[in-house]
Amino acid sequence: MRTILGPHACGKTTALIERIEAARRSTPAGVLLVTSPVPTALAILARRLAAMNDVVVASLDDVAYDLLCETARVRGLPMPERLDEVGAQQRFLDAAQPLVDLQWPELQSGEIDPEVPGLRTPRRFLTSAYRLACKLREAGIGPDAFTQSALSGAATFYANPPNFSHPELLRYTKREHHASLNVDADELRRQYRREVDLVKILAGLYRADLAAALRTQRLSTRDILLEAAAHAADRTLGQAQREKYAAAFVDDAHELTAGQLGFLRALFGDDAITLAGNPECGAAGFRGAVGARVFSDSNDRLTLEPPSRRTSRAVRREATPRDEAAVVAAHVRDLIDAGCAPREIAVILRSLDVATLFEQALLEAGIPVCPVGDLALFDDPRALDAIAVLWNIWDPFRHDYLLRTLSAPAFGLNDASLALLCAEPADGQTALFGGAPSHPRASRRDAQRDLRLGWNVLRGTQDAQLSAFARRALERLRNLRKTGLHDLAYRPLRMLARNAWNAGLARVGEANSAPARAQGRILALLLRYIEGFETRRPGATLGDLLEEIEQRRGSTVTVLPDEEQAVRITDVGATLGCTFEHVVIAAVQPGIFPRWYAPDGFLFSPQLGMIARENVGDAGNARTAKFSYYMYKNGTRDRYNEAERAAFLLACSRAKTSTLITASGKPTRGVSAPEFLQELR
Repeated sequence: MRTILGPHACGKTTALIERIEAARRSTPAGVLLVTSPVPTALAILARRLAAMNDVVVASLDDVAYDLLCETARVRGLPMPERLDEVGAQQRFLDAAQPLVDLQWPELQSGEIDPEVPGLRTPRRFLTSAYRLACKLREAGIGPDAFTQSALSGAATFYANPPNFSHPELLRYTKREHHASLNVDADELRRQYRREVDLVKILAGLYRADLAAALRTQRLSTRDILLEAAAHAADRTLGQAQREKYAAAFVDDAHELTAGQLGFLRALFGDDAITLAGNPECGAAGFRGAVGARVFSDSNDRLTLEPPSRRTSRAVRREATPRDEAAVVAAHVRDLIDAGCAPREIAVILRSLDVATLFEQALLEAGIPVCPVGDLALFDDPRALDAIAVLWNIWDPFRHDYLLRTLSAPAFGLNDASLALLCAEPADGQTALFGGAPSHPRASRRDAQRDLRLGWNVLRGTQDAQLSAFARRALERLRNLRKTGLHDLAYRPLRMLARNAWNAGLARVGEANSAPARAQGRILALLLRYIEGFETRRPGATLGDLLEEIEQRRGSTVTVLPDEEQAVRITDVGATLGCTFEHVVIAAVQPGIFPRWYAPDGFLFSPQLGMIARENVGDAGNARTAKFSYYMYKNGTRDRYNEAERAAFLLACSRAKTSTLITASGKPTRGVSAPEFLQELR
């Protein structure tokens, strides 16, 4: 295995491309696979290598899926369905439904006590169980091996418990959790029994999910990589793929997961692999990347020196987030006015979850903005306005979306008009008899309460009480729905959506302005998602699309960089492979950058077994003794903070000329999480 090692921004990608060109000359008949576990870096490689016809730039996930599909064709089996993260989690939840319904035979027979940590809140428990199953699957640990390791670790720990009154342990543990360490032998036995039942439940869930994947052939990325690695190791099944590629070149290899590395080695062997990466980068360790371990077997190393460039650095702390966003926008405007191209400027955030305020400030300053990275598309206000218009066509009784449309700029109804539409229509006979109020307050037990707004909008029963402006707005909405129902019967969903948005959405800003282009970019992303949905699920209805979008609220889609002259507002992970003349690192404060460490309800250690965070039953303390000890022994919070520090250093290395680092609010003492901005001062 050959490796190209070096710190951030030292030219590893350029050196890798030189190796690729040398390989093309030495193996003129072979096709080379170039890949990266980082989607944005992969897109950059694709652009730089576009002229090379004998080079294939693709993700390892796609290569693995192609191998499974080829195997299915050869064997005459059904094609596997590829699940994204949301689909894989839903598969796990479906497999876990018998547990939620308490229908497991082990529960009904009393073999397993359902009083285990976290199960009183099933949704949160299953979310933690799913994340644990993902980590186990990624590491290639099956349900039986997990059970054996967890039970063995539990027996070892509780048979010879540590000294819970050790001064260093007490110093590391927060004062409010000291009581969790005050345990006697009886309490430890009780916690041990609960832990054993927890292991059995988690193993059962993991086993049920794997059985569902095998039965339905609906596979997550982790499943695909492991199955493809097994096929690639088979002399017959993997032969076609091995003959297809002569060698593999991997950029940002420290971001590889164990599953991706295993598939890569199974397909190519170590001799045909060249890796480029930073062995000191630990930013992805908490999401399953193998980090520096990927380079341990290297027999041919090229180590690059750090870049010699020196950049200017400034720090600013403002009173409020809004003030901080205004400072960032003013700084970017000054850079552009001084002659810097917008695409040479980046606003880097820990994640795009906090991008809205900064994007809004930049757009208000007339600065074009392009988001890059993991974007919560279905929670963006502009996307929600577009989704609401589609809900108005499919189900006008989804009143949350109907109210959003009616109050949006395209229709512009005020609060008084909305209140009338939500009220019971006036009885025409009431005016003949004085004394009774025209609009009695609706009871919360009113059977029509959840239907009235929709009926008033569709039937026009309140139109006489509304202004002329409101009546015209409602008429336009009814015509929009009528046209949408016609398109629903005769047009594909993407055309229905485009027509509905043209009629039901107001443009943000002037034509071709920065806000208008930003809105157009969001709608284009939505339209691309709808086109992909139609490809994946031919014959699905608009309702199916909207329900799938509802399930994906809170999830992210990866937005790749484009060539438009716009300032990039990006998360840290999406900056790999990129450099900019000027960088702003914003919202550098504990809770945002770095993020707080919030452990799952239970952790797993091959040596100690399961570590449940919460106590249950007759426990006198909310936290288990084992969890408090593990946090100290493993230094989990400190390791997490170091990973956040590595991400911060990565962001700082992206600038060629200048870096501005900003925060808002008062600084903390930096106890639970470091204060990066204060450290720079």
